[in-house]
Amino acid sequence: MGSLSDVSGGGAAHTAMSGRGFGGDEANTYPNPLQDHPAYAAVRQYFVEVDDTVAQKRLFLSTRIVQEELIFDVCWSRQRDVSRWHNTKKIVDSIQDRRINQVYIIGGDGTQKGASVIFEEIRRRGLKVAVVGIPKTIDNDIPVIDKSFGFDSAVEEAQSAINAAHVEATSIDNGIGLVKLMGRYSGFIAMYATIASRDVDCCLIPESPFYLEGAGGLLEYVEKRLKENGHMVIVMAEGAGQELLSDTARPVNQEDASGNKLLEDIGIWIVQKIKDYFSNKRNMHVNLKYIDPTYMIRAIPSNASDNVYCTLLAQSAVHGAMAGYTGFTVGPVNGRHAYIPFHRITEKQNKVVITDRMWARLLSSTNQPSFLNKNGVIQATKNEKHPTELLDDGSAYSFIAMYATLASRDVDCWLIPESPFYLEGAGGLLEYIEKRIKENRHMVIVMAKGAGQELLSDIARPVNQQDALGNKLLQDIGPWIVQKIKVDLLLSFSF
Repeated sequence: MGSLSDVSGGGAAHTAMSGRGFGGDEANTYPNPLQDHPAYAAVRQYFVEVDDTVAQKRLFLSTRIVQEELIFDVCWSRQRDVSRWHNTKKIVDSIQDRRINQVYIIGGDGTQKGASVIFEEIRRRGLKVAVVGIPKTIDNDIPVIDKSFGFDSAVEEAQSAINAAHVEATSIDNGIGLVKLMGRYSGFIAMYATIASRDVDCCLIPESPFYLEGAGGLLEYVEKRLKENGHMVIVMAEGAGQELLSDTARPVNQEDASGNKLLEDIGIWIVQKIKDYFSNKRNMHVNLKYIDPTYMIRAIPSNASDNVYCTLLAQSAVHGAMAGYTGFTVGPVNGRHAYIPFHRITEKQNKVVITDRMWARLLSSTNQPSFLNKNGVIQATKNEKHPTELLDDGSAYSFIAMYATLASRDVDCWLIPESPFYLEGAGGLLEYIEKRIKENRHMVIVMAKGAGQELLSDIARPVNQQDALGNKLLQDIGPWIVQKIKVDLLLSFSF
């Protein structure tokens, strides 16, 4: 593998797989299956051409060099020890035992790192196996390629959350809608969703540090926009502002099961900071709605654009493997689908460049400050506690939860204020969750915001507190229930 022969288009009849990539023996050549395919009757090029291996303008590599790198360069990741998270030897043993000769590995930057390690082990053993990576991550944090599969769908679905935040913010005086989108280290979803929306007043991403107080800070800008427009919409990536939370109680360097660093929930923290600022320092009432559509965005089917893109990725991957290549990831580079060596994909993460024109377009769209001219060091608040205040008005009725459950057919349990429940013991919620998990290995719970408030009666929040409309302030039952499930059932839920 690693070289092509007689594949220069215009009716190429055969492809040859070089013996160097397969341990030294010359592999047989096979007829081109597309040569007489009716779907390709009008196509001038039947298979991959030599210059399809890489987009030369982006990587500045000749075709010959790329072919050598596809086989002989070392593709180890320098960002994460992939061997901690899977047993490479067992995986390759299984591939060898089952006589698999083509392996297609689909996923994001972490998955591509794992694919490169598997490729190296296969190459070390001299196996005749092609290893191909297919980029799939909504974060769009895979370098070199123009975009990854799933990104367009995520940006499109994020519009629904932003539109909801805008409606809520414009429906009341001094309304603020805050939307937290995905993006641990890369803010592409937040940036593109903001530019697409045109209703966003401020976008916060991990690549662009910001500060809260003082001249040019976030809080001053929020106050300015409220005085000018009477409402405001903020979009932030989940990884934004993590440096402000460095002194909180969460243990440092904690990781999830995939090796990703656990992040503090910046959204809830920012919500409390904004409320404290306006109530304590400005004596000004704001009505803030916090929306976290993370799982709604992750769970949607792909849109038409991603469906077409997925088809092209699949075809490129199969064509590349059948043409004799291995150790590469497929994807468009400058609009042309190319084969990129693993080490180019895994050497770094794709991130928003805040000095380029796209970020400048965002700043001109939102009119937000750059937050880059702060003098001094950001001082984080010590021993910060997360608020659990409900972010919208209370309600004693549960028609939305009830009808949404009936319409869905995928819900296993729904909890409403009119039907009290208990957690522990025979017939309790935790016992039922355990039962459903054992039966189906998954579970969906729908809960009205007023459900289970009687279980929270001993929490320190002052009782009988009301919002500006006279509604009783409720404790946020969601995070409380999540924590109970984690502690009592030892399940790895995330919230």
